Amino acid sequence: LSAYIVLEVLRALIVSYVLKLPPALPGQPKPLKPLPSSMVVMNSGLSIIIGFLITAAVTMKQEGRIFGTIPKTARIVFSPKNVLAFAPVAAMFSIASVFAMLSYSKLDAGMKKILDQLRLPVTAAASYAITGKKYTML
Repeated sequence: LSAYIVLEVLRALIVSYVLKLPPALPGQPKPLKPLPSSMVVMNSGLSIIIGFLITAAVTMKQEGRIFGTIPKTARIVFSPKNVLAFAPVAAMFSIASVFAMLSYSKLDAGMKKILDQLRLPVTAAASYAITGKKYTML
């Protein structure tokens, strides 16, 4: 849990710093400032790679062998059925990530983290309003 907290805080601070780079000094070239969407694309690409590696590890463990599991892993990960099943959720997540990156240009990292914590109660309230399902504190 502590490693997760440290990584989340570091991620927020680094993204905030990168998106708010100071202007170049006179006589120096202007620093390249990444677009918020480029960070989302990198995040998505790394997520695909990590998911592929986790699926490969599970497949290797289930079959008890290392060699020959990569093609099976590729078929599992990139099957049209699996891709289409998660496409709507992935699209919404990507849109939310783009807006999250854009928020760093207007808010400091601390305020962004505080607002991020509102996701759980807002999700619970929206779920209750849409589906009628109630949540308890347990």
